[in-house]
Amino acid sequence: MNERIGPEVFRRQSEMARVDDSAMLTQIHCPAIIVSAAQDELRSLAESEMLHHGIAGSTMQIVERSDYLIPMEQRDVLGSVVGDFMADIRRH
Repeated sequence: MNERIGPEVFRRQSEMARVDDSAMLTQIHCPAIIVSAAQDELRSLAESEMLHHGIAGSTMQIVERSDYLIPMEQRDVLGSVVGDFMADIRRH
């Protein structure tokens, strides 16, 4: 990703302060999917797992061969993941 957006933008995004509002995850009471990129350099798999464990009943999918820009890099995979998730919701 660094090559596509440039080192300055990548550096600024990496250094952004992030507020910890993870305690609010227990307030989510609807179907939720956490889609994580396996090679993401900005958001770790551990962060995605924290979201997944914090949202009761959530689903987590890891997209391989992708970093932060899943919709641009693996749009077909993302479409399948979201489509399957939505189909599962309709069945229940």
